[in-house]
Amino acid sequence: MRRTLLIGAPLLSAILLAGCADLPARVRRHTYPPNFKYIGRAELRSTMWRLAADVDQLDDVMREPGPIDEARRAQIAQLLAAMDDAARDLVTNGRPTNHPLIADNLDGFRRAVATARTSAASERPNYYLIGSVTGACLSCHGPDR
Repeated sequence: MRRTLLIGAPLLSAILLAGCADLPARVRRHTYPPNFKYIGRAELRSTMWRLAADVDQLDDVMREPGPIDEARRAQIAQLLAAMDDAARDLVTNGRPTNHPLIADNLDGFRRAVATARTSAASERPNYYLIGSVTGACLSCHGPDR
């Protein structure tokens, strides 16, 4: 009898813990309004790391000496598209969110990426607006934050 309890107790504990694994998500369903966009820590962190890596790589590409050839132009276009895709993952479509800095600044960041993409892809490319992409990051990540 005692052996059964020793084996059964850990098994029962594991089953109970597995049942509680999605408890935060179930609680959020009942504590946030249906139009609320909850951005989880893992989603936010991975998206922000992707954006940071893309901004850093874009900065490196722009600092390379010499004229911008077709290969660099394609790389710039690819990085700006990736940044737009990553930012789209955080879009709240006017819904409230648990991350007010994103709600307040994401639209401006996406506009900066869009205008940089348009100017870089034009027949006579202008890369000046790429600096506004990095500058848009400062809305949330500037020295006063």
